[in-house]
Amino acid sequence: MDGAYPYWGLAAAALGVYTLAMLGIGAWAGRQVKDAEDYIVAGRKLGFPLLFGTVLATWICGGLFMGGMAESYKHGFQGAILDPVGPGLWLLVAPVFYCILMRRARYMTVPDMISTRYSKHAGLICSLAIVVYELFWVCATVTAFGSILSTFLNWPLWVGILAGGLVLIVYTWQGGMWAVTVTDLVQMVLLCIGMIMMLGRVVDLAGGWHALIANAATKENALPFNVLPGSGGFYGWTGMWAWSYLISGVVAGLGANAAAQDYWERALSGRSIKTIIWASATAGLVYLALGSIPYFIGIGAYKIAPSLSAEQVESLGPWLLVNYFSPAAATFIAVAMAAAVMSSADSGLLALASVCGKNLLQLLNPKAGDGDVLKWTRRWVTIGGIISLVMALFFQEIFRVQIFGHAILAIAAFPMMTLGLFDRKSNNLGALTGTYLGMGVWIGFSLFLTHVQGAGFWDASEIAMLPALIVSFATMFVVSRLTAAADPPKCLVDVDGNPLPTSGAVLSCKALFRRGEIE
Repeated sequence: MDGAYPYWGLAAAALGVYTLAMLGIGAWAGRQVKDAEDYIVAGRKLGFPLLFGTVLATWICGGLFMGGMAESYKHGFQGAILDPVGPGLWLLVAPVFYCILMRRARYMTVPDMISTRYSKHAGLICSLAIVVYELFWVCATVTAFGSILSTFLNWPLWVGILAGGLVLIVYTWQGGMWAVTVTDLVQMVLLCIGMIMMLGRVVDLAGGWHALIANAATKENALPFNVLPGSGGFYGWTGMWAWSYLISGVVAGLGANAAAQDYWERALSGRSIKTIIWASATAGLVYLALGSIPYFIGIGAYKIAPSLSAEQVESLGPWLLVNYFSPAAATFIAVAMAAAVMSSADSGLLALASVCGKNLLQLLNPKAGDGDVLKWTRRWVTIGGIISLVMALFFQEIFRVQIFGHAILAIAAFPMMTLGLFDRKSNNLGALTGTYLGMGVWIGFSLFLTHVQGAGFWDASEIAMLPALIVSFATMFVVSRLTAAADPPKCLVDVDGNPLPTSGAVLSCKALFRRGEIE
């Protein structure tokens, strides 16, 4: 379609109503906030429906919904390895191995644990890694929102990015985790309906399921359902590099989400360990199922229109709606897309602000009280939102920006967090040495792939993550044991300083249920 969308007025009205509703919910939620715990983890009062809804809505994000369509248009289901497989696996792994200890300790952020288990230095590294990761996450999702507004309202992309970012900042600032949770439930329902509607229409346009699957192809991959490296390789890479890319994609998604504050601000909001376990695991299963939908849509879109420009591919979802859907259906699904984007952007923005307003503030000012934490967390919603907007205007990329953020957080925080929880001999020297060496390997190997192997920036940063992570884990493990006498490892403790057990029945959900320790 050339020129302005003829039904832009309808789309503008619907998006306007949706935006006002989100701002209204944010204003209501702001009245529920009494202290920092209310703002960051919703007072730890969320039951199963709200917790399940907010976790699922955060994972089914603009990066997956819109970025996944664009990736599958070019590469087919290989993009699914990067998202949803890696992040989805985390939702299944977390309740069994991580959530029990994190909730028992009553932490509010991942750096809370890192700082007490290792040192303020380690907590600072983890905090900065989370901030960078969340900036890239919000950058990707705000770009997706701008793409929706740009397509439907015929605005320049930068105008759409600014408009979406301002709405995001206002309603996240108002209500914190309460606003995010309640809006997430609404957004998740809208998105699921919109995704299914869109899939049905695209499959119909492609000639039905049989025709879509039998004649499937994509721009860069003639076998779009072939996920493992074969004759066509993986993302254009073959041999050892292809397998490294694939494994990195899975591990990056899993490892980054292990330390992602936007997950923990939800999980730690649950009213009980039992609620957290069931909500997270159920969200993981549903996410892996629903996460395939954008990839089928992208493959179907290539069959319908195989000659789209790079700009049209990046905005594939809105482009399909404008050209192949009725005004009413297109408008509804556009609102659902906006919901998907905002449910993820608000999560990342609050996560960023929580780490800056709590952990970084307390590192700089150990005497900061609850009121100071609440005040600075709200301020960082605005500061972080503005920085993310500037980044979005610069990159104007969705899927790859999000995956790049995964690699940074996985290397900088995943080994420290995992060994900090489950390896009693892990110490501060091991944590710092492993983290710095891992980041050095990642940067060095990325440069090697770029300049020697001719890899693009995004590919290089992803492939280099696997050796970096291996080096980080191994170094941390070995150095901790070699320096145990000089730097005795600290015990894992809760927020009151009480030691927590890290082995045996504590890690067995079955045993805890049987003993009644999971209420």
